[in-house]
Amino acid sequence: MLRSRCRPRPPSLADVLVEVIDDLPAEDWAKEAYLIPSARALPELRDSRLLRNNETLLARKRAATEKFVAEWGRHELDGAWFWMPVKKGRSTGVYCLAYDLFLNASLAAG
Repeated sequence: MLRSRCRPRPPSLADVLVEVIDDLPAEDWAKEAYLIPSARALPELRDSRLLRNNETLLARKRAATEKFVAEWGRHELDGAWFWMPVKKGRSTGVYCLAYDLFLNASLAAG
């Protein structure tokens, strides 16, 4: 469903730029899609308010995301895309269970 171009997103929340292989509407093919944690990820790793206000949590998420990219960046992964409202309209978000589990394990590992 998605292949990670897997480049960590430079801005604030350590999300990952991915390529959606199937199912994205034609009008969105050229747009960017970002892998973000779903509700299956621990709140500390997905809640934007917590991440923006806690540099330690954000650094841990960023480190785990970079490790995920290094290990999974060249693989096709199952996931689901959705539209997210943003200031300038909408953006494409992607959820992937493998990413959520990886993030959770990274926080548990300390």
